[in-house]
Amino acid sequence: MRTAGGVLLFLEAIHLMLASPGLSSITEREAEEARPPLLLLMSQADGRWLYVGGVLIVLLACLAITFAAFAMVEALNRVLGVTGSDVVGRLSGLLLAALAMQFVFDGISQGLLRPVPAAP
Repeated sequence: MRTAGGVLLFLEAIHLMLASPGLSSITEREAEEARPPLLLLMSQADGRWLYVGGVLIVLLACLAITFAAFAMVEALNRVLGVTGSDVVGRLSGLLLAALAMQFVFDGISQGLLRPVPAAP
């Protein structure tokens, strides 16, 4: 699992380093499929107000963090410019590639190179 995950992360890192910024590969069907988890969480509440309140607080916190991140993007783009933004994206891809390769190496060393214990 670790090796396969590393390979997938590595492919995503390559995409991040080579892709044009601002393009999303998420289809409309995938976006639609991503919506139901909130509904599932709320349907499990069964009238427990503490549970409903907790879900709503976490939802509001996620929305606030996302809003703050989006609000800072324009200011960050003004400071970095197009070239700086591309460099940051490519450096992020490089770091992700390094992490992915570590996953691959860990998976190989723990899965393929580990000796199989002898039967008793």
